[in-house]
Amino acid sequence: VSDVRLGLDPESEKSWGRERAKEIKETFRKVVDMASEEGCDLLLVSGSLFCHQPVSGELEAVNRLFLSLPATQVVIIAGKSDPIRKNSPVRSFRWAPNVRYVTETGLTRISFPSLNTNVYAASMTEGGESGLSASLSAFHENYEKDEAAAKLLLLPALPREMPEGELKKALAPFSYAGFGGEGEREPVHGKAGVPGPLEPASMTEGGEHGIFIGDISAVSGRLIDLSFLPMAAASYVPLLVNVTEDTGAEELLELLRSEMEKRGRNNIYRLRLSGSRDPETNFDLQSLTREFRIAELVDETEPVYD
Repeated sequence: VSDVRLGLDPESEKSWGRERAKEIKETFRKVVDMASEEGCDLLLVSGSLFCHQPVSGELEAVNRLFLSLPATQVVIIAGKSDPIRKNSPVRSFRWAPNVRYVTETGLTRISFPSLNTNVYAASMTEGGESGLSASLSAFHENYEKDEAAAKLLLLPALPREMPEGELKKALAPFSYAGFGGEGEREPVHGKAGVPGPLEPASMTEGGEHGIFIGDISAVSGRLIDLSFLPMAAASYVPLLVNVTEDTGAEELLELLRSEMEKRGRNNIYRLRLSGSRDPETNFDLQSLTREFRIAELVDETEPVYD
């Protein structure tokens, strides 16, 4: 899971803004519950668990959540939203025994002998993404000394400064690599996941949002299965309606109401009207904003005069 951004309050100016802030917390709780139900050995958080530098109260709340996963090992790295700083509270926080929050500089190896697995993880620091390529290089210097069957990589973003060929070669020794930030969801070179934000926070974050879940052989270290699972409570859904001069105001209201009901009341809509309309007809859609989550309403219709 990536870019959970706990504490985020998207669309705060909207009447349903507070509900969205609550949904972000609830969706992450569902992810933790699923890890428990599925009997997951590892829960990997590839950056931006919080939307800001977390305070001790926020760390305690999420730590209590991880305590419900005694059989699951949790590895967390900092991301673009919550980079490690000199005075970051995570540096001194006392996590549950099954939680490892990476605060060191560079690539850190976390060993899980019972799983025959080593996780190589690097947190984002205040300086940004420049150290990600160096972190991968550091791994290859010590690769021969690693006898674990499964080797996993956890980085807060794809090292975009690396040429494609170099990146493919760098990922070759790993069973799986989880990246934070944004990027194509399709597995990178067949073994790396960029799940993207767990919940969308703005209209620019369209499409489905969720997590990657997979199986790795503890004997061979081979990635057996990897699939994307939608988890978000809401999505930003564009809805384009073409109208004509024969389209009545009530008729349009009913059409939009029907389409949004069909797609789900929980989703957030971007409504756009195009086409031509009768000059005497006024499309007043404000009543819909009291029934549905509408982030954007654009009327591009043109009146047809004689």
